[in-house]
Amino acid sequence: MPVSFEVDRKYRHLLIDPDIPETEQDPLIGLNQTWLEPVRFRPIFQNIEIKAPHGKEEESKTQSIIWASAQLRKLEELLKAVPDHAKKATEHELIPPIPIISVTNHTWRFYALEGNAHVAEMAQPGSAPPPAAFLWGPLEIGSTVNVIGIVIILRALDLLMDWGVTVYRPWFVENILKPLSKDANTEW
Repeated sequence: MPVSFEVDRKYRHLLIDPDIPETEQDPLIGLNQTWLEPVRFRPIFQNIEIKAPHGKEEESKTQSIIWASAQLRKLEELLKAVPDHAKKATEHELIPPIPIISVTNHTWRFYALEGNAHVAEMAQPGSAPPPAAFLWGPLEIGSTVNVIGIVIILRALDLLMDWGVTVYRPWFVENILKPLSKDANTEW
């Protein structure tokens, strides 16, 4: 289940042409990798994949990586849509790692998917191209088999929410929302 911060409907104008009825607009336009209307304009910063009891960790991990990779591609696409005059001096500010939580049976594991744009630019001529992204983890967060494990999981989720508000959201606003906005006076 994706966790997102709310982007008010007034920011839809960044990507939606007001002169064209929404039913005729490209359904793939949005601020994240899904075109599902309730979350299309709510940037996702954390991905949680939960498997039913006796689910397979490898399947959960694979699905999480595919989803987070799509998110990484969407962020790269949004960064490329930023007009040249609005780009930061560092050109493309590095995309923060994408947190992933994989839950299988009672065990909660943390991964982070990190884009590799900066490594690709530094690759030596003639060398093999670096992978598009790095997956860090797993780090076992906790287990729901006892109260202590549940408290640890809740604290980890709290820390991730703090990261989303204090790190990811400011990055998203500065590097994507503000540069795409037509109104420099918009309050973020």
